[in-house]
Amino acid sequence: MINHHYAGARINSVAWSHNNMITASCADDGQIILNQAATGQKLHMFNAYQSKSVPVSGGVEFSKNSEFLATGLGDGIVKLWDLKRRI
Repeated sequence: MINHHYAGARINSVAWSHNNMITASCADDGQIILNQAATGQKLHMFNAYQSKSVPVSGGVEFSKNSEFLATGLGDGIVKLWDLKRRI
């Protein structure tokens, strides 16, 4: 897996989509990054927060249909991301 997170950011969790086409990683830099599994190409990046850097430390998990991604943030918040709409 190619690391697209900021230099020095510790990756806390990696998950594979259910069709094994996409990986999602979260790190101390507050980013959630989607990569094409076969090539490592970055597909999209979500920021946990717009105004502050909160580590994504609780992990990442795809929904069964791989349309949503759940992330656990360092402040105890769980966010659900819509992967089709990229929000």
